Amino acid sequence: MQDPASVSAPHVVPSASPGADTADLLESLVFDVFVVAGVLAVFGVVALIAKGVERL
Repeated sequence: MQDPASVSAPHVVPSASPGADTADLLESLVFDVFVVAGVLAVFGVVALIAKGVERL
């Protein structure tokens, strides 16, 4: 299993201009935030389903 820190580390592709590096880093960080939010949303939905099934 991979180390969690290595999984969420942003992967920046080196480019010729310094401005593009910053844009790539920002894009990678935004993507990581959406991935984490998606994973948390899935866990939330699973928890709600489990709570609903528990009441049956």
